[in-house]
Amino acid sequence: MFDSSNNHIQLDVKERNGSEWRLTGFYGYPERERRQESRNFIRSLASASTLPWCVLGDFNDLMHNDEKKGRHQHPQNLLDRFRNTIEDCSLIEVDLKGGDFTWEKSKGTTNWVQERLDRCFASSDWWSRFPLCTLTGFHAIVSDHEPIKLELNREDDDGVQMYFDAKDKLDDLLSHEEAYWKQRAKSFWLKDGDTNSKYFHAVASSRKKLNYLAGLKNEEGSSVTNHDDMCILLKNYFTKVFTEDGG
Repeated sequence: MFDSSNNHIQLDVKERNGSEWRLTGFYGYPERERRQESRNFIRSLASASTLPWCVLGDFNDLMHNDEKKGRHQHPQNLLDRFRNTIEDCSLIEVDLKGGDFTWEKSKGTTNWVQERLDRCFASSDWWSRFPLCTLTGFHAIVSDHEPIKLELNREDDDGVQMYFDAKDKLDDLLSHEEAYWKQRAKSFWLKDGDTNSKYFHAVASSRKKLNYLAGLKNEEGSSVTNHDDMCILLKNYFTKVFTEDGG
């Protein structure tokens, strides 16, 4: 199936194993008074099919205040309405790598504005097929929008199962490691403090630098930097101090 309008391009992807999912490229109205039309259109697309669904593009809308930088804050009612639309459609956002914003205006001036308008959402059943998917933003020279790239990565059933198996093993290992170091925390320095590991060697070297004496001054005010001369100076000083105290 292929479908399109001024606000979207949509097609059904059929894989070699016979499974299908839907991909939609979306463009939301930039005019604030037409944002509700965009939200209604998203809802209609979500209800039009039961296929696993992925929708990405320029939504011209924000979900949270930290998705905008510069000038005035985005109206809270618009944030709430767009976020409610996404939640009502049971969509989950794909995290963006490469930056927090995808659009900017008046860069280098006091009116510089940055927003995250370009994004990607997917249904939970689509996520179960592509759990390793990534969304990356790239810098653009001739556009005020940064292009975004969606990569599916290892989407076959065997690969997905291998991913979840490996993830469970990693989580288990990390849990055991955390417990192990908690148990060893109290005796860590006592038992291993003198071993010549890279860590303890670095600690010892750091302390040695802090305790290093570059030179001393004798009673005449002259600097003494030779190691043997400094030892003699220290010996004479403390001998004199203890002798005077004893007297």
